[in-house]
Amino acid sequence: MSRSETHAVMLAMVIGIFLSTPASGQSYPARPIHLIIGQPSGGHSDLLGRIIAQRFAEILKQPVVVENRGGAGGTIAAETAARAPADGYTLLFAGSNNLAQAFVLIKDLRYGPQDFVPVGTIARVSYGLAVRSGLPVSTLADLVAYARAHPGELNYSSTGVASTSSLAFELLKHAAGIDIVHIPFKGSAIAVNELVAGRIDMVFTDLASLAPLADRGLLRLIGVAGAARSVAVPDVPTVAEQGYPELAIEPWYGIVSPAGTPPAIVAKLNDALIGTLRTPEVRSHLDRLGFVPFEMSPAQLGDVIRAEMKHFEAQIELTGIRPQR
Repeated sequence: MSRSETHAVMLAMVIGIFLSTPASGQSYPARPIHLIIGQPSGGHSDLLGRIIAQRFAEILKQPVVVENRGGAGGTIAAETAARAPADGYTLLFAGSNNLAQAFVLIKDLRYGPQDFVPVGTIARVSYGLAVRSGLPVSTLADLVAYARAHPGELNYSSTGVASTSSLAFELLKHAAGIDIVHIPFKGSAIAVNELVAGRIDMVFTDLASLAPLADRGLLRLIGVAGAARSVAVPDVPTVAEQGYPELAIEPWYGIVSPAGTPPAIVAKLNDALIGTLRTPEVRSHLDRLGFVPFEMSPAQLGDVIRAEMKHFEAQIELTGIRPQR
């Protein structure tokens, strides 16, 4: 059985257990809930998680305590959550990076699909590719040409080997045949600050973090990763328009719980999450941060994770990117 088939079977078993386990947890929650976020405080994903946590607390009538555990592309946070009791009191603010991508991009990952039960989705996020203002490039073609002329001299930042940003740049390296150096940071906010300071050359992160700085001339935005141009920066072409559809990555955020969490608790959390996303003030916050809210059931999120795992495994096979230790 292939790696992708093994992962698919494990995740299907988890979802099957979730759907068949008897209901329990009518008194849940009876004490504070902990939401683990795989980014340091201050980044846009952290802000999103805190917005959700605040409204969650109001709906569930219990405090929701945010714990920031940044580093390694969110896998430190995910491993911590995977080892927590399956009682609904420890949740993971999860995403493409520390779930679907990590499952296939990290060889010795100490957790897997079998360790989580999906709760639901929160939002998708538009990404952009930006370079430091002093780099003499204005387009993706310029960047590729400059990198080819200066092999090994340019660097890029990410939040770890399993992160969306690292995957995007590795795909660019393969597609364009360029040599650029990876410099990981614990969070995207740190990486953007380093870019503005001129200490790194390029980042691939959420557009909402980059657009205001581009407007002020503190960095140069050279591509957006969505299927269409962003209304926030309509003059910036997509990466696909510039010949690199491989970089058209739109990561998502959601919530998962340790495997074995009672279905009644998962259902209650999903109801609270949907109620949170339908709150006008939450929608307003998400719009302002550049996130596109969308709702899914636990089973639908499981389908998304399985589909993305297959997609990323296909990318690895196509490009020859090796899973990292």
